Amino acid sequence: MDRRQAIKVALQAMDKWLDPRYGWRFAIEERTVDYLGLCDFDRGIIYITGWYIDLNSEVDVTDTILHEIAHALAGYDAGHGPVWQTMCRRVGANPHISADRRRINRMMQFWAATCDICEQERCLTRKPTRHDVCSCCEDAPPLRFQRQPDLVIRAAAKMPNKHTRKG
Repeated sequence: MDRRQAIKVALQAMDKWLDPRYGWRFAIEERTVDYLGLCDFDRGIIYITGWYIDLNSEVDVTDTILHEIAHALAGYDAGHGPVWQTMCRRVGANPHISADRRRINRMMQFWAATCDICEQERCLTRKPTRHDVCSCCEDAPPLRFQRQPDLVIRAAAKMPNKHTRKG
């Protein structure tokens, strides 16, 4: 989706659903790969990440914008509970916690964690601060962490975030 179009969609949806007296604003977040969108109650800003806008369809980005607007309507304490789900339905968003990671395009993660026994790889945005071990290998040594050489765009289905066993 084009960023100008995302801004237009966000501002129109915010004008339609959010009370202007509360002063909600929209911004594109450039520094993170950890989330697609964020409703910042302290600052009154709805953020959508720039890479997500650039790499995904208008349908997916619009749904994420509406997801965050539903958070603003439901209130800070609602989380992803029933009140938030009701607000999602009201604004036309999919009432699921996050986008379907098999469908959306994501930036490749920065770190690869590899098990020396089964050779499975798990991709991460940050190097963990604790020593993780492979979930499928008993008595496994800690995972080996390696920085990815390049930032590459891949579909999530080709580069899963979950540890899966071969075969």
